[in-house]
Amino acid sequence: MSITSLRSNNCLLSRLKLLVKQQQQKLVHTLSEGGLQAQSRPKMVPDSVPGEGFIDMSNWKKVDARVLGIKPTMISQSSWTVLKILQGEGFEAYLVGGCVRDLILKRIPKDFDVITTANLKQIKNQFHRAHIVGQRFPICMVHVKGSCHRGWLVNIVSSFATVAKQHSDKEEVTFSQMPKGCNKKDFIRWRNSMHRDFTINSLFFDPFSNKIYDYANGMADLRSLKLRSLVPAKLSFQEDCW
Repeated sequence: MSITSLRSNNCLLSRLKLLVKQQQQKLVHTLSEGGLQAQSRPKMVPDSVPGEGFIDMSNWKKVDARVLGIKPTMISQSSWTVLKILQGEGFEAYLVGGCVRDLILKRIPKDFDVITTANLKQIKNQFHRAHIVGQRFPICMVHVKGSCHRGWLVNIVSSFATVAKQHSDKEEVTFSQMPKGCNKKDFIRWRNSMHRDFTINSLFFDPFSNKIYDYANGMADLRSLKLRSLVPAKLSFQEDCW
C-alpha cells in the first residue's frame, strides 16, 4: 500500500469516527431537550442494509402524528406554504429527515426539509423566488416571505427524482421488482429512505394527513437510543462532499 493510499484511508477513518461521535452527541442532546432521559450513550449498530433485491414490508409503519403529540403549530409557516403549493399542484410533498425526528421528540426543529415528487425545474416554477444549487446533489432553495419583519425565509426542497437519478447506476431495486400489493407511493418513499444515513433520519411526515411513514424502524431506534446506519458508513463519506 502506498503512503498516499494509507493517508487517504486514515483520513477517511478519522472522518468516520468524527461523524459517529457528532451524531451520538446530537442525538443525546436532542433527546434531553425533548424531555426524554438518555440513560446511556446511543449504541452504534452495524449497517442495516437489506439483502440484495429483498424488500421486507413487514416492518413498514404508518403512525398518526397526533398520537405522538405533534401539533400544526410546531411546523414553520414557510414550510406549510411550500407544502401547500406543491400538494395543491398535484405533487406529493413531505417533511423529511431530522425535522421529523425532532417533532417526534416534541422539539421545535431548527430547519424543515421538504421532499417532493416534483422534479427540480417543476419546483422552481412554482415559486417566485427559487433557485437550484448544487452539482453532485442538486436541491432547490425556495424563498418564502415570512410574517411581520422576518423577511424572506429559505426552505430546502429536494426531489425524489434527483435521488433516484443519483443512484441509478447502482440502484438494484426498480419498479419492476416492487412486491405484490405494495403501494407505488410507499415504494418511492421506501427507496428514498434506504439512501439516507441513519434510520432515525429516514422518516417522512405528511402534516395534512397527519401520517408519519417509517420504513426502517427509525422510531424504534429513536426510543432505544440506537444509531443505526442505513448505508455503509464508508460509502456515505465518499458521497458526502463536505
